[in-house]
Amino acid sequence: MKKISSAKKAKITNQWCEQFPDMRRYKSMWLLRCIGPLLHGICLDRDSSNENYSPTFHVHNLVGQEDDFISLSLKTVLTNSNGSPLRITERHHDTDYLSIIEMFKKQSPFGFAGDITLKSIVKSYDREISSGRADVKYPLSQWYDLVCLYIWCGKEKEARNTYEKCEKKIAKWPKEVTSYIEDRIEKFTRLNDYLDDPIKLKNEVESSLVDLKLEDISRADVI
Repeated sequence: MKKISSAKKAKITNQWCEQFPDMRRYKSMWLLRCIGPLLHGICLDRDSSNENYSPTFHVHNLVGQEDDFISLSLKTVLTNSNGSPLRITERHHDTDYLSIIEMFKKQSPFGFAGDITLKSIVKSYDREISSGRADVKYPLSQWYDLVCLYIWCGKEKEARNTYEKCEKKIAKWPKEVTSYIEDRIEKFTRLNDYLDDPIKLKNEVESSLVDLKLEDISRADVI
């Protein structure tokens, strides 16, 4: 199969950008926007052969940003009808990219235009946590995102209830699990600082955007 050239990657990226006007090109084969405390992205993820790509929905929490890279959580890869990842070759992109984009929109956890409702995002996280997948058996990152979202939206009661409920569940996790993710649990407990001072959370989001050189990113809000 033909490899995807640099010129072709630029063309593919531009064509996806045309279909998602609220998103912005972050880098080649990657679109982003900011919604509340999250980065919301479309990663056109290439495999090691560089012969095809897989459209991937993701979010990244800007609160507690500790590294200079963007992680992919709530990750959703476009799939075929049989549930396997859809890999798009250069030839298939040229003929089918508009229909592929429509499939991607339908399979994504929430939309790509305008403000996003808190309810739709929470529903997406709840669906992921209850999926039964091994990687969400101990959903610390997902809980962290949910508490941050509630704080961002001024839902103090929901934020505290969620935090306290999750804290009780963490206390029941096996020792071999908690010792392995001790640093992440400590980060989760620092959410108390934001519960007491929501402005601190919003300031940290702005600081993280500066650190990632994304001050001019397209923004929407969680409503």
